[in-house]
Amino acid sequence: MPCGSSCFASLIGPFAEGFGRYRPREFAYFLGVAVGSLEEVKNRRSVLLSIGACSEAEAAELYDLASRGYGAAINLIRYPRSQGTDR
Repeated sequence: MPCGSSCFASLIGPFAEGFGRYRPREFAYFLGVAVGSLEEVKNRRSVLLSIGACSEAEAAELYDLASRGYGAAINLIRYPRSQGTDR
């Protein structure tokens, strides 16, 4: 199993559930849950390194992916509000 893949597996649910409800406010709520999970992924990087579960390069990639996902989720949360559709 690739380094950190189990960390990312838990992120899919909130994105899918929020989108499936198709209400901007509910979608934003579930994206908020995903943002919290992305922070956990970023924090687990040091644990994975300390126990030798991944290399420095894999840990850096994990952190980069989590950071990019975090930014994307934040922008998705902001989008409905910018359109005046926060219902």
